[in-house]
Amino acid sequence: MAGPARFRDFDEAFSEVLAVPLTVRLYGRDWELPGRLPAAAPLKIARYMGEGREQTSLTAAELLDLAADLIPRVTLDEWLARGLDIEVQLPGIIEWLLRAYMGDDAVDEAAAEVVAAGEARAPEPGAEELSSSSSNGGGSSKPTSPASTESTFPRF
Repeated sequence: MAGPARFRDFDEAFSEVLAVPLTVRLYGRDWELPGRLPAAAPLKIARYMGEGREQTSLTAAELLDLAADLIPRVTLDEWLARGLDIEVQLPGIIEWLLRAYMGDDAVDEAAAEVVAAGEARAPEPGAEELSSSSSNGGGSSKPTSPASTESTFPRF
């Protein structure tokens, strides 16, 4: 009786699967990004969701770490050197990439789960959440105008 093969060349097998790169235009140039979703990104998002985290609770370091899983390092470094901001531009790019890889429905479904979980944990009316006691190292974030409080980061 023959058992399962003891050797599989995944390099060869995966090279045969066509993955069309994603292309984004930024800073007047087209940039090619991987055609398939790198596994590390959804694993991180699942971890954040498991911790009951919302997109607004991610630190700048966590956003950059997630971006580094989605965007080739040399590309991300160049964007950062050109002044890519972490409040609007980087979250917007991350959201677009996740939607491009996973489809809008998958991102929206994950968002709905987080919203439902957040509603189940909602504080009593009048209770205040202390942002300075968050898991971002204890530092509070800088105030923003009401116009800038809506995040473009995917509500995973």
